[in-house]
Amino acid sequence: MEQLIENLIDAYRDIDSAYVEFNHMLDSEPELRAEYAAWCDEQGISPRNGFKEYAEEYIANQNSIWDTLKDPDNEE
Repeated sequence: MEQLIENLIDAYRDIDSAYVEFNHMLDSEPELRAEYAAWCDEQGISPRNGFKEYAEEYIANQNSIWDTLKDPDNEE
C-alpha cells in the first residue's frame, strides 16, 4: 500500500490530486479497497485519514532528505 501511495504522490506531485485518484481506484477495485482497509487496520489509523496521514509523512521524509545535505561552499 505504501508503494501505491508513494507512486501516486510522485505522479501527481500534490496530496489532494493523488487522493482523488486513489479514491477513484478504491471505487473501481473492491480488492484494493479491502487491502487498504486491512493496511489501515495494521497501521492503527482510520481509512478516512490513512492516505493523507501516510502521504504527509512521506512528503515530510522526502523534504528532510534535503535537510541532511550540506552545501560544500558553506561548510565551516
